[in-house]
Amino acid sequence: MASSLHSDSESEVMSNNNAELIRSYTADAEGYTTHYIEPTISKLPGLANPPDYEVFWEPNDAENPRLWSLWYKGVSVVTMSLGATVVSLFSTLYTSGIPGLEEEFHISRIVGLLGVFTYLLGMAIGGIVSAPLSEIVGRRPVYLVSLTVFLLLILPSALAQNIEAILIGRFFGGLFGSAIMGNSPASVNDIVSDTHRALAFGIWSIGPTNGPVYGPIIGGFVYQYLGWRWTNWIVLIIGGAVLALMCCIKETYAPAILRIFSM
Repeated sequence: MASSLHSDSESEVMSNNNAELIRSYTADAEGYTTHYIEPTISKLPGLANPPDYEVFWEPNDAENPRLWSLWYKGVSVVTMSLGATVVSLFSTLYTSGIPGLEEEFHISRIVGLLGVFTYLLGMAIGGIVSAPLSEIVGRRPVYLVSLTVFLLLILPSALAQNIEAILIGRFFGGLFGSAIMGNSPASVNDIVSDTHRALAFGIWSIGPTNGPVYGPIIGGFVYQYLGWRWTNWIVLIIGGAVLALMCCIKETYAPAILRIFSM
């Protein structure tokens, strides 16, 4: 009998815990209602280890990304779009310099085109890692680290003395560059309400969809007047400016922000 009562008591406590964790929060911001995510707690809840406290947004919490000012949201969306533009631009701008690679390294057109393949392969693999990582440590650290490493990995291509250095450098460049390409839409979703989401994504998509189009055009002029190595330096310069902007953008992932307050 005692065991049965104890079991019933445990079930009731667990049921109450689950009910608390899945409740929704209504925020009066921009005239919309958001179905809120689970609250951040001080430690893993359980019967033997109940949470010490839970952290929620206040109705007018300035730290809530959904309540940022309109101009700051706009700057954030444009910055995310520019970051994705740089990554996508680097994928096709390279193709304009392939004739220069053939001449300097005495390689075939097929070998030169491998630089596009290795870059896209790196992007495909990197996205598998960077997306879940951004939900563990937050989006901002992933952006800053990955974009910095991406820019550093342009140097081997710009200074390469053989085609192997270019192929390897572009693979790892794509690996790290994929973080901003894959996660920036999530940041847009973090800060924009349902009402304005279509507009925000329309603005964001201008960058990554047009970057591959602008690449060969820009690269053609750069290669003709400056040489194939400058197709790398141009991306490095533009990417450095975008990295400076990215440093001004705050964390957008709500659970990561709440986790800081729960410590």
